[in-house]
Amino acid sequence: MDVKGSIGVSDLKNGAYLQPSDIQAFDVMGYDIDENNVLPAPGQPTSNTPVPDASVNPNAAIGFTWSAGSNASEYSLYLYDRGPISEPEATALQVESVQEIASTAYNLPASTLFPARRYEWFVTSRNWRGLRQGTPSDFTTQGCVGDWDGSGGAPNSSDFLAFLNDTGALSPRADLNNDSAWNSSDFLIYLNAYNQGC
Repeated sequence: MDVKGSIGVSDLKNGAYLQPSDIQAFDVMGYDIDENNVLPAPGQPTSNTPVPDASVNPNAAIGFTWSAGSNASEYSLYLYDRGPISEPEATALQVESVQEIASTAYNLPASTLFPARRYEWFVTSRNWRGLRQGTPSDFTTQGCVGDWDGSGGAPNSSDFLAFLNDTGALSPRADLNNDSAWNSSDFLIYLNAYNQGC
């Protein structure tokens, strides 16, 4: 994606953010801007880990790393839940947004993500000139949807009751198709996963 197409980035005009009229306005206000000494907009960061299609353990910390975008002063990490692995048509739902990261790495705490789900993530680089979105990457979490309480083994009545409790509490985890509604569609998805076993 080019700079003009990136989200949140001001439109370029003749390849520059500051136009001569902008600089003149700053001069009138008492600022002295040297056009030759102003950093350009940040470059695009590149997602490194988790690598595309990786399978990660949601019960351990998950390390996100990316290559630096040129001229970036900070980064933001965005993470989206794409639903259970078994539901490829689920709507993406933003689950995490970490701002003002000074380095090119971030560790997501253990047990932040749900098992057996698809996730998509990307990083934006930022400086005072704007921001630039990196290329999205995806990964899945290990585990079994039927084993709702995470106790291991085949799904059982405590898993079923834990799912019903989460549904009643409107837990985001129980919205299995990410449609912001807790209804029979989610129940049927879970029932299918429960019957498939682990």
